[in-house]
Amino acid sequence: MIFRKIIPLAVAFVLVFNPGLLQAKANDDQEQIILLNDSAAALEDSNPGLSKSLTKFADEKEKVWDDKNANKSELPAPITDKTKAKLQERIVLLRTAAGRIEPTYPLIAKALNKMAKDMNRTIEIEK
Repeated sequence: MIFRKIIPLAVAFVLVFNPGLLQAKANDDQEQIILLNDSAAALEDSNPGLSKSLTKFADEKEKVWDDKNANKSELPAPITDKTKAKLQERIVLLRTAAGRIEPTYPLIAKALNKMAKDMNRTIEIEK
């Protein structure tokens, strides 16, 4: 149980001393996966449903990241109505998690909001 408290603190420490992580770019999938898993750990006791959703999102993102690394020449898939709806659900998930985490871990909340904002920009660009 103590590790559930230490992991988010460690992430917050890293974010404070490496603010570049807050500027997650499209190719920073690994940092986003870590952020999602740490956010899930921070919410595990207070909101298990939200924690499970974040973990599922991280697992899906990790699978895509692994696939990208295996097929380096593969281009990103275009955004369809189905993927757009999925992105919008994830934006809501990230913003909800950020709202719940913010009082205790404001830097993690800031990173989650940044991730949601970047996803929203992706949708807007594809219009």
